[in-house]
Amino acid sequence: MATAEISNSGSRPVTEFPPTLEGKPFSDYLEGLLVAAGVPTLRYAEGATIFDEGDDGDTAYFIRSGSIDILSKRRDGAERLLHRLGSGELFGEMALLNRAPRSAHALTRERAVLFAIPHEDVETLLRQVPQLALWMLKLLSHRLAILTRMSAEMEEVQEVNLKILAGQEKERRRIGRDIHDSVAQSFAAGIVRAQLAEQLLDRDVDRVRSELGDLQVGLRDGLVKTKELIHNLYPKELGHFGLVGAVERFLDRIAGSAGVEVSLVHQGLEQELAATLETMLYCIVQEALNNVIKHAKASKVRVALSREGQQLTMVVSDDGRGFNVGSLANDAVCENRYYGLATMEERAKLAGGTMQLESSPGAGTSLHFNIPVR
Repeated sequence: MATAEISNSGSRPVTEFPPTLEGKPFSDYLEGLLVAAGVPTLRYAEGATIFDEGDDGDTAYFIRSGSIDILSKRRDGAERLLHRLGSGELFGEMALLNRAPRSAHALTRERAVLFAIPHEDVETLLRQVPQLALWMLKLLSHRLAILTRMSAEMEEVQEVNLKILAGQEKERRRIGRDIHDSVAQSFAAGIVRAQLAEQLLDRDVDRVRSELGDLQVGLRDGLVKTKELIHNLYPKELGHFGLVGAVERFLDRIAGSAGVEVSLVHQGLEQELAATLETMLYCIVQEALNNVIKHAKASKVRVALSREGQQLTMVVSDDGRGFNVGSLANDAVCENRYYGLATMEERAKLAGGTMQLESSPGAGTSLHFNIPVR
């Protein structure tokens, strides 16, 4: 069997596999055993079906030559490749344990020669060749280790998904508040002015002109706020200018509207990043700057982006009033700030990275993000 590896941030394979015998691959030894035992061989043309999903699991197969695809069908009927096997590998053996129906189907990718090991012959082979029993035990242990690791990773994914759903719900509420506090208020004020202008139309033309002028100003302001909300949902600058260009333009807008001095330094970002990673980093910068504007009372903010090899680092620091990190989660006054920090940390985790927070009263705040570039 081929070496299988479950990767988790660069971890080593679950176990060393396949086993060897006297310095040679056990598959070579197994082939000799199967020949000596008179196990029949089957020859298949390219694209031939070896077994279908639902067939009885009454035979295991050892690939003497050629290659095999193990496939399953999705709910929409499309085929999904589960595994690709080559010479010296064994497949279909799991069904021999309880002769359960096949859960996938197997096709040849090219002309292939297979040893067919019927269910009724397996016990005899295992008695005759103790090494084969040991090899099968190691194979099952190896696959059990993989399944255990996959189960743990699936639990982690489920936990992250639940956090994502909770974050999405909070984000929807935040967007709703933003619309209510900005666009909806502008439109409500515009309606009131339009109604007042209508009432004054026959009595005070100059006042009507004034109200209509104010109405135009309010509608323009509502349009600007609407565009800002749309832009914050997906920044089109990422597609036009890349991460660095988009962050520069965002910081320029912050500097102009909030009166804060901002700076951006970067290195090693000449190579384009994946679109999902760029969007995630941009959203973190957005959230970090929003936190600074709302809570930090800072005069200067610095964003530093750098990439070295397959590791990307981002630091967002300010000279604001800072806070006590230890009491943050329990401080009702800091609830909104804590939500923003939690959102940024979850984004970093989804990308396989980490976030570190440094702050103390009167000494500003720094956020450090370390994210692998996949």
